[in-house]
Amino acid sequence: MNDKNGVPTFDKMMQPVIAVLHKNGGMAENDVIDREVVSIMKLSDEIAKIPHGHGRQTEVSYRIAWAKTYLKKYGLIYNPKRGVWKLTEQFTRNASEIDPRQIVAEVSHQTLKKFKDQDMTKLESAEAFERFVLSGLQRYATLNNITCKLSDGEEQYDMFFPSGIIDTMPTYIEVKYVAGMQADKNYYRSVVGKTVERFADRDEKIGIVVILGAEISEETKKELNEISVSENVKVVVWDYVDFVEKMKDTGMNVEYLTNPKRMMLEETLLSASSQTEQKRKREELIRRLKTAYDKEDVSLFLGAGVSADAGVPLWDDLIHKLLINMINVNLGVSELEEDVEKISKLAYGDREDSPIIQMRYIRSAFEDEEYFELVHKILYEKKPKWNTKLLNAIANLATPRRNHIGVKSIVSYNFDDLVELNLKNKVAYKTIYREEDIPDINILSVYHVHGFLPMEAEEEDLKNCELVFSEEDYHKVYRDAYCWSNIVQLNAFRDSTCLFIGSSLTDPNMRRLLDVASRNEEKPRHFAIVKKKEYPITGDKKQKELLQKYSEMDYRIQEEYYKSLGINILWVDKYEEIPELLNSLMRERV
Repeated sequence: MNDKNGVPTFDKMMQPVIAVLHKNGGMAENDVIDREVVSIMKLSDEIAKIPHGHGRQTEVSYRIAWAKTYLKKYGLIYNPKRGVWKLTEQFTRNASEIDPRQIVAEVSHQTLKKFKDQDMTKLESAEAFERFVLSGLQRYATLNNITCKLSDGEEQYDMFFPSGIIDTMPTYIEVKYVAGMQADKNYYRSVVGKTVERFADRDEKIGIVVILGAEISEETKKELNEISVSENVKVVVWDYVDFVEKMKDTGMNVEYLTNPKRMMLEETLLSASSQTEQKRKREELIRRLKTAYDKEDVSLFLGAGVSADAGVPLWDDLIHKLLINMINVNLGVSELEEDVEKISKLAYGDREDSPIIQMRYIRSAFEDEEYFELVHKILYEKKPKWNTKLLNAIANLATPRRNHIGVKSIVSYNFDDLVELNLKNKVAYKTIYREEDIPDINILSVYHVHGFLPMEAEEEDLKNCELVFSEEDYHKVYRDAYCWSNIVQLNAFRDSTCLFIGSSLTDPNMRRLLDVASRNEEKPRHFAIVKKKEYPITGDKKQKELLQKYSEMDYRIQEEYYKSLGINILWVDKYEEIPELLNSLMRERV
């Protein structure tokens, strides 16, 4: 048996915890509390041994820990040292005299205020608040034997009660986090209004409950409840206080608000989805991306992987070749190629942790024009192909069709012009790589935000070249908040759905801008196609299982991190899958 529903909720454990402390002279250690609570509550060995996750902790112990946390926050107990709990001096009542519902309500009320002061992005805060609300509603449904359904992503709601939660009409739940404790009334009207509009064409009578993560006056709630787009739609707005009051008998746990980052990480690590579920989630992300593309709302962000697929060296290779040339210049041993190669390998193996830092020193070894000529030579020495399957798929996405503009813009972090060479004769475009370059609203803009070195570079191109490559280059970009390249990226992050292709997502400036752009977002809306790492799943059966679990956890942690920056990860097993995925966005829906 591993049914956690058989384990009493943490609020039911509060009185037993107090009773154990009384019995032990007002103080006891964790293992004593756990053992005696199980005895007082007459829990079977089967229930008591249900694991919380993959570790040693049981679900009973986990819920007892949360009971102690609530009692501590309410001021009834404290822990004078690690693993030990003690009754506060002012608490003299018997265990039967405390009211768990009152404790839960009071702690929950205090918690929201502290939650809003935590150092998190709005995306993280919104997700934590949503998980808190939905877990409470699921517990409410279980206790009251009511059917509820979480959205599978296709429907525009967070939860659905077929037989209702207000009256008996089918009821949709929408959870909205509010950053400030007191937002503008017009903001609330906008949030509720946009939610209601999605249900305007319903023929049957339905209810919509909008749960807001704020405390709102009764007057404002009354106004919001009157928002309607149809006689068939009944709107009810609950603020945080309403929600806590309605859920007080469920033993609602505010763990997502008390320590949201830890709880979301824990859930991420403990959750395990089947291959069928993973496939469904992936298909849903692709459907959402296709919807954005059909609405002409997609901007493409191209990383080094796009050019590497065509034969342009990746950063490490480019730096390695520049390093060899730097050694040639400084040691004067260009004729001893074998020795130079040996020295360069030593230097490459002993390189700085960050290639950006290393490039600062390599860059200083050359004069400007000499440096740009060298970078150009290395970029194109293998005569890269501009008509690869990946570049063709990118160009096809950008090509107008049936009055469809294709994509809003292309932002490239690469120096080369392989994208432009593929776009030629397919779509009108303009390359923009300097502040003085003015976009043309009638044609596609291809922004090279780290600089531009075309294959057929003129002497003038090399003289006026600016590349963001070394640490010093990045510092210039950091310092200038109004740098044209920063503004281009920030506008795209804010005003469109961005699709990252061939990007490692490690660019610190890009992540900083994503963080800024996502501050007012509650759901991640950008996408990145990322190849899974190839973990060496070897050893005996136990070792293979452990490595498999580790790899799955690693993927989930990465997904959670990038969600906090507003990015949904679309995993692929092989790079060869990417062109087909891109081509699928252009297919008509069946």
